[in-house]
Order: sequence, then C-alpha cells, then structure tokens
Amino acid sequence: LLGPSFLLAVVCPLLAMLYTRTFYGVHALFKRLPGPRLLKPVLGALLTGTLGVGMYFLLGRERTVLAVLSTGYGVLQEGLQNELAMSAGLLLAVAFGKILTTSLTIGSGGSGGVFGPGMVIGGCSGGAVGTLFHQLWPGLVPHPASFVIMGMAGFFAAAAKTPFSTLIIVSEMTGDY
Repeated sequence: LLGPSFLLAVVCPLLAMLYTRTFYGVHALFKRLPGPRLLKPVLGALLTGTLGVGMYFLLGRERTVLAVLSTGYGVLQEGLQNELAMSAGLLLAVAFGKILTTSLTIGSGGSGGVFGPGMVIGGCSGGAVGTLFHQLWPGLVPHPASFVIMGMAGFFAAAAKTPFSTLIIVSEMTGDY
C-alpha cells in the first residue's frame, strides 16, 4: 500500500500545481480580454458548457463526464460506494475537465467556490490511482475507495496550502478518521 500511496502523494501536488496555474492563467487571460467586463462571465460560461458537452460526445456519451458542469459530488459518491464502477480514464477525464471548467467559470468573473471543485478533482485523481493499482495488483489495493478520500485530502491540502485543516475537514466530511 505504500507504493501506490507514494504515487498519489506525488500526483496530488503536481495536479494542484496544474490547477492553480491554469486557474490564475485563465483569470489573467480574461482580464486582458477586451470588451465589457459584464460579458466575460458569459463567455466563460459558454466555453464551460461547450467543454462539458464536447467531453460528453468525445467520451462516447458517458453521462458521468457531465459532472464537470455541476458540483461533481455524484462522482465522488459513486467512487466511494461502487469503487470499481468507473474506469481510471473516466475519473481522470472528470478531474482534468473540472480543472478547466472551474478555471473558466471563476477565472472569467463568474461566481463559485474552489473547495467543492477541489474535492472533486482530488477525489477523482485519487480514485484513478486506486482503480489503476487495483486492476494491476488487486491484493495491494483491495479498496480503491480509500484513494478517493486520500486524493481529496492530498489535493486540496496542496492546492490551498492548508494540510492540517484539510485533513480535519475531509475526516469530518467522510464521518471517520
């Protein structure tokens, strides 16, 4: 279990770095964009919708990928309850899609938070690592759902630079330490 956990410990900060750089890069891009400030969130929403629908058709009309257009908590619940219901590729698609859609909506001036998307990005990336190792070596990772929880905590702790409070929050969210 230490090997897969170590890989997740490497993946989470790298993904958090990608997320923060994408977020601030998109924000800077929208700031430089000419035109009325009120129309920029409209453009962000249009691009977000286009990305979500595009992913839906690109991935063979997989409904799960539409989680990038909503809170995404359903994907986390599915990953915790039916740990092998989603492939590692699908979980990664949701994680990367959520990075882009969150960056487009908030970076363009729209409203929203970063905690919820952070949980989804981390949970999906952790679930992908857990699922991948479960497929390769089932005895080593018998329960990929534990990686969903570790991914949630690890990703947001790295993205927000708040390791202790994130561990407490995720523990409270899951109902157990």
